[in-house]
Amino acid sequence: MNPQLTNAIKLLSVLAKVQRWEALNTELVRSASSRQIYFGLIRHLSDGAEGPIVDSMKEIYYDDGIQLTERGVRLTIRAFEADGVLIVEKANTDRRSRKIYITEKLQQQMISHAEEFKKMLSNDFLVLEK
Repeated sequence: MNPQLTNAIKLLSVLAKVQRWEALNTELVRSASSRQIYFGLIRHLSDGAEGPIVDSMKEIYYDDGIQLTERGVRLTIRAFEADGVLIVEKANTDRRSRKIYITEKLQQQMISHAEEFKKMLSNDFLVLEK
């Protein structure tokens, strides 16, 4: 077999294992919309003075990795709020904009997710942090 293909399959099999773990262990990323919002939040997280936040809901609405309508984004964010994994509040400076605060529950989910990914990746690859 082509060595490049062999390496690609090894790397992608890690993603497949992580996806299986997600399906079995977390409700949060089972639907396509919640998965897109979850990873969109991760892409836009900043560790502000008030904790991990997404500075503006617009970052999520206009993220090119999220292929949902604004209504789909809004409904998924509301579901995340109902599950207690994030809080949406009006910004202090501009009351028209919204900030998204990540709760301890979501932070723990992200830590578990990352640890599982790292564990699976390190079974076949040497993982060094830059």
